[in-house]
Amino acid sequence: MPLRLPLGKEAVERVSASYRKNLAEVCVWADLARSADFADAAGPVRPF
Repeated sequence: MPLRLPLGKEAVERVSASYRKNLAEVCVWADLARSADFADAAGPVRPF
């Protein structure tokens, strides 16, 4: 079972729109965000 399960047509549409908006924002800032990596980082603190 997923952490969030939108039930109903409107819920699916609203959640999908929200995720698309968030993804678009991530894409805008992706180059800057990637440049913030530390060369000697041990890896992610928590898995995705």
